[in-house]
Amino acid sequence: RRSEEMSVFLNGDGAHDTVPELPWSRETYTRVILQALHELGYRRSAMELEQEAGVLVNSIEVQSLEQAVMDGEFGVAESLVEALGLDDSKTKRCRFILRRHKYLEPGGWRAGQQQPRQITRTGSDGR
Repeated sequence: RRSEEMSVFLNGDGAHDTVPELPWSRETYTRVILQALHELGYRRSAMELEQEAGVLVNSIEVQSLEQAVMDGEFGVAESLVEALGLDDSKTKRCRFILRRHKYLEPGGWRAGQQQPRQITRTGSDGR
């Protein structure tokens, strides 16, 4: 019976207008979907779903931090980490991750910046 209800729900043949009993809450499913949308880069879709469902995956501060990192604004990102009010060890860990991303990971540098191998060979000022 349960599998039949789920099939009707998923296939959308219109026989039932009710949502079948699900093992998790609607909010949990919504959070999983939102996380997937964010990870796949569907930010507008995620924002629409957040507004419609009334569920936020990340706080505004965390969203701002994520956007700063995506934009390559690491100074802004570090300031935002400081503003989160984390304990000292977590703040240091976040700064380490940001700096590792900026200097060592592919894509962690913007056009015009030297790639990590060039920095280590020539020094941080390019000489």
